[in-house]
Amino acid sequence: MSFGGGAVTEICKSDERCRAAVNLDGGLWGDSMREPLTFPYLALASPVNRPFFEHDRLTSEAPYFALTVADATHAN
Repeated sequence: MSFGGGAVTEICKSDERCRAAVNLDGGLWGDSMREPLTFPYLALASPVNRPFFEHDRLTSEAPYFALTVADATHAN
């Protein structure tokens, strides 16, 4: 995992100007990761990292879409 996808998630949770987010296999960190998503979200995750997105998927208050590409790794 990397920080880019987590950064966009953090920005959208703290700035109401953000209308939607796409997370490309990025990690979610810090206390705000426990806050539900309130904006449309697309998570593209490698199979290994997909479990890290489950909390957001289950608690999202907005449309949440997830895509996992079989046999992909983070660098793909």
